[in-house]
Amino acid sequence: MIDFDLPSGGTDAPVVLGLGVFDGVHRGHRKIISELVAMGRRCGAVPVAVTFMPHPRAVLCAPPLPRLLIPPEERFRRLREAGAQGVGIVEFTRELADTPPAEFVSRLLEQHPPVQGVCVGSRWRFGRGGAGDTDFLAGELAKRGVAFSAVPELQMNGVIVSSSAIREAVAAGDIVNATEMLGAPPCLYGEVGTGFGIAAKKLHAPTANIRVDFGILPPDGVYAGRTVMDGKSFAALVNIGFSPTFGGTAERRVECHVIGFSGELYRKRIAVELAAKLRDEKKFDSAADLAGQIRADMKQATELLSLTEAKI
Repeated sequence: MIDFDLPSGGTDAPVVLGLGVFDGVHRGHRKIISELVAMGRRCGAVPVAVTFMPHPRAVLCAPPLPRLLIPPEERFRRLREAGAQGVGIVEFTRELADTPPAEFVSRLLEQHPPVQGVCVGSRWRFGRGGAGDTDFLAGELAKRGVAFSAVPELQMNGVIVSSSAIREAVAAGDIVNATEMLGAPPCLYGEVGTGFGIAAKKLHAPTANIRVDFGILPPDGVYAGRTVMDGKSFAALVNIGFSPTFGGTAERRVECHVIGFSGELYRKRIAVELAAKLRDEKKFDSAADLAGQIRADMKQATELLSLTEAKI
């Protein structure tokens, strides 16, 4: 049932499992992982975060589906950063979704290495029709002598921290609350594709045209942010919209100018952190006017990012 990726030498040691999708590995998820690590210490077991892939909504719900906050490899990295010593993957299928709750628990515990504890969020549901809840899970695990912990949901500013709440915040342009709930700036992930070359030729500010496949797009506008690639971070100016000064485009575009960077970005996979919105996208009377505004935007972005780093 679970495909484990355990630390070297950990294949025979007992484990405790933290169950969830963990998209974003936000502060609520990190609260679960923190309890999982404490449970591991109590049980003398390896704490393993178990995530379901694909996202259950992709299997059970009709499209369109919300884009995930972060790609799988970043999810695994953040889970380990939060304290999980191993990661497990459960393939989510319709057959699994239709499994009766008691059978699900039995299958969960038929693992090697042996499971000594389970940790979930207090609202977690499982099994056919979501019939299994934490009370049912606690009872089934108690019969088998397996430790259990249901972690209360984390609330911030009166809102339960969840991946859905973060998606809604970013889509509404509330970067501040999204960052607070995530514990990190919201990101856009994707491969750099071909552009029109206008920014380099007419604006002297070459941009990377990002084909976003993970992360939620905020409202159109110009944002200060950071581009992360090859393990390095660079200040960046991000434009989201339709390029109205040059006649507009048929589809929304995400264009990123990496401040102070010189090099080839085509076909690189990059992440773009969104720090703050600087202004709305607008149509300028000329390329020269837009170029002047971009210089002002870069100055503002650099100052804002420097101030943010100083606070950290």
